[in-house]
Amino acid sequence: MNIFRIKRELEMKIIITMLYLIIIGVLLSSCAMKYDGMYVILLNDIEINGVKSVYSAVKINEEKVNKYTYQDENIDFVWHLMNDGIAFSLFNKSGSSLKIHWDDVLIINESGIALSVIHKGIKYINKNNHQPPTTVINNSKIDEFIVPKIKIFSYSDGSWGVYKLIEGGEEAIGRNIKVYLPVEKNSQIIEYIFNFHIQDIQWFNKKS
Repeated sequence: MNIFRIKRELEMKIIITMLYLIIIGVLLSSCAMKYDGMYVILLNDIEINGVKSVYSAVKINEEKVNKYTYQDENIDFVWHLMNDGIAFSLFNKSGSSLKIHWDDVLIINESGIALSVIHKGIKYINKNNHQPPTTVINNSKIDEFIVPKIKIFSYSDGSWGVYKLIEGGEEAIGRNIKVYLPVEKNSQIIEYIFNFHIQDIQWFNKKS
């Protein structure tokens, strides 16, 4: 009789322990579960030397892509806002060579903080070094990618990563991010400011 009771108590303890472990596992997995999504971003307006441009941006109709074109008498731009940075192409049609001084380029984040950037071709480990300017001759094009330096981090194994360009989830909706891009033409600086508006966020995937 005592053996039977001891056996029953042992079985109950095993069952309770298993239930406890199952509940803990479910709670941990639910905490780790998160939604992945993409911000819906509009290129609202462009300033040139402090004056709103008379030219407008046009959205490129690609699903789940924040991509816009902008053209004026000097340059054709294509802007593509991505999770970890901003890609753009620049076609020079000004009739003169253009120069981009990368050390002066800024991304103004959704909190209004101006962040210095690095561009394509610069190693993350050299992010704080001087970046030589890029010359774009007439009737030529460059494809670039800029990342705020502060978003770049290193892992313990020596590899590198980049935090998301926009953080804060739904709290970022309604705010703006800007790109300050000074372009030199004939020793004169043309100051471009591209103003992007965070309109919404689309959740499209769930991952743990």
